[in-house]
Amino acid sequence: MEVKERKLENASMELAITVPVEDVTKQFDIEYNKIQKKAKIDGFRVGKAPIEVVKKKFKDNAVSGVAEELIKSSYFEAVKQTGIRPVDYPKVDFEEIEEGQPFNYKAIVDLYPEIELGNYKGISVEELRVKITDKDIDKEIESICEKNAKITPRDKGAVAQKGDQVTIKVKQLTDENRDSEEGFSQMQLIAGKNSNSYDFDNHVIGMAVDEKKEVSLSYPKDYQIESLAGETLPYLVCVTEINERIIPAADDEFAKDLGEYENLQQLKDKTRDDIENYVSNRVRGEAKSEILKKIIESSSYQIPKSMIEKEKESIFARLKQRFNLNIDDQAMFAALMGMSPEDFDKKLLDEAEQSIKTTITLSEIGVVESIEVSDDKYKEHLQKIADQYQKGLEEISEIFEKNGMKQNVFSELLFDMVLDYIYENAKIKKGSSLSMEEFMNRQ
Repeated sequence: MEVKERKLENASMELAITVPVEDVTKQFDIEYNKIQKKAKIDGFRVGKAPIEVVKKKFKDNAVSGVAEELIKSSYFEAVKQTGIRPVDYPKVDFEEIEEGQPFNYKAIVDLYPEIELGNYKGISVEELRVKITDKDIDKEIESICEKNAKITPRDKGAVAQKGDQVTIKVKQLTDENRDSEEGFSQMQLIAGKNSNSYDFDNHVIGMAVDEKKEVSLSYPKDYQIESLAGETLPYLVCVTEINERIIPAADDEFAKDLGEYENLQQLKDKTRDDIENYVSNRVRGEAKSEILKKIIESSSYQIPKSMIEKEKESIFARLKQRFNLNIDDQAMFAALMGMSPEDFDKKLLDEAEQSIKTTITLSEIGVVESIEVSDDKYKEHLQKIADQYQKGLEEISEIFEKNGMKQNVFSELLFDMVLDYIYENAKIKKGSSLSMEEFMNRQ
């Protein structure tokens, strides 16, 4: 078998494949014999018609079957012969196939993305510093107390007070829906908790169950939903439920009731450790992301269009799941997100390309630096999952094997190891110092 390669754009390749005449003849014989066994031809019992009669009557059927089988077998042989790494099935083109003649066809195949890796060592990045104070710990303790509040319904006729848990139904008002009972969505909030001009929290204070009220919300120009940014819009709010929250005091008794601590100080110490670990992991993660971004910017890639399109589809599917929207029309989905179809498609494209570049960059560094995930590390990871769900290691391992999740875990562990590697080989400088509030409220 003869194979000629021709490199195309976007990590694609054309394979010109010639199947020798003896293979073509052999496959025709196989195909005609298969047809002969089942052929119904007037004057002959099934399977007894002469082969020449079968050839004359079923040539087109045979040609189709022969082409399919020869392409299937020869293409995979050509892949082995050339050593290429396809990412999808090829697009095949041929003019004709004749018995007694070599079979020539072309296969256009998308290849695994190519990367020319840029510098990935000694990269300079700044890592944020966050000052955690006693006030931050106290604020988190208050939040824990609020989460453990006792919820009791307010008396009939009572109005919502600051701190109450209030359930409302709300809709944006238009001339068409003002008098309609349809179009409402339900939400729950804490009365008076947020003072933003685009929250309902303050508007419900003093309202009773079943009371309705028209309010206006003003959205900032940099609001995350573009269609609302900079707008002032009218809404109709109706209170459906009011509950008083009885928040426990932050004391030794409360700490003991949580079941893990002997006193309030132990709770505070554990809370500080948790916050410090969270902040440390997050600032380090951001530094790793910045290092990876610089590596990607200094590298060059050839990515097949088919791979980008598949990744776009995956990202779109995840977005639908995230927003719980069963909408396949991208233009309609874009409108709901406050974006034009063109901008939304560009967003999907950019995210798809970045995702693929991230994956192949980390994979390539792993290969170059011989970074591998050991079986012991895999088992250690599974053991943590097993402990979390109070299961045995063998049970969790079997679940991962059965559901085809093992390779995904290996990939995730590998990428984490590579990110650790580029971080350890970077030049980390001290960045800006932020308060905990500034750190958490960054855009």
